[in-house]
Amino acid sequence: MNDRDDFLYRAAVETLESLCSMVPVLDSPRAAAPREAAVGVAFEGPRRGRLDLAFHGKAATDVAARLTGEAPESPDGQDALAEVANVICGNVLPALFGSESLFRMGRADPAPDRERAGSGPLAFARVPFPSGLVELRVWVEEEH
Repeated sequence: MNDRDDFLYRAAVETLESLCSMVPVLDSPRAAAPREAAVGVAFEGPRRGRLDLAFHGKAATDVAARLTGEAPESPDGQDALAEVANVICGNVLPALFGSESLFRMGRADPAPDRERAGSGPLAFARVPFPSGLVELRVWVEEEH
């Protein structure tokens, strides 16, 4: 794990612990668990890119239920997943690009089911929970 991956992992853990009272487990990530939901947030500032979160197993159900009492596919459940993505994005950008950098974040929306074209993500993290797994990727556009 490099520093960027570590920043992303810590931002995700801190956010999910504080907003949802979800504590990660130490066992191996459940990468084979089916993808339940995905959401992403675009950002722009010194760099343009996107943070994507993929919820596997029942992780999205757990997040939505803890924040709203609703299912992740309900409007309130979708808002809960979007809020988690926004908070993680807002917390990890200063760690990745410097605390003096200013970014504007877009509205969270469903993330694509596929990998993005081009080079790999700038940062990647997997956070396992008893209910499932949250995978996070920070993508940035190439500098010209």
